[in-house]
Amino acid sequence: MPVGGIEGEDEYGDEVIEGAEFSKIKRDKVFMQIDFSRRKTKMIATLGPATKEIENIVKLLDAGMTMARMNLSHGLIKDNLRLLTKFNQAKRLRPYINCALMIELRGREMRIS
Repeated sequence: MPVGGIEGEDEYGDEVIEGAEFSKIKRDKVFMQIDFSRRKTKMIATLGPATKEIENIVKLLDAGMTMARMNLSHGLIKDNLRLLTKFNQAKRLRPYINCALMIELRGREMRIS
């Protein structure tokens, strides 16, 4: 065995130290593809005036949005329907991404402070 516990070189030409299996992260683990279907963390984004364009909704889908939220307490019915159709159009552009839609209905409001 060489001096200092060095056993040799790995497939990338780096030195491998005896008993240090966990000390080096392999490149295939760092650059592996992420499977978003197995992700436990959910990303919820509220759709509103800042996301009224299809391109912005597509950017949210590409960033990993798993649920879109619409609050019907704000805006007009016509604006909310227009935003809903743009969300559906954006989902058609990314058919391989699963994204749910949560709609908050306007109702009684109770605020306790």
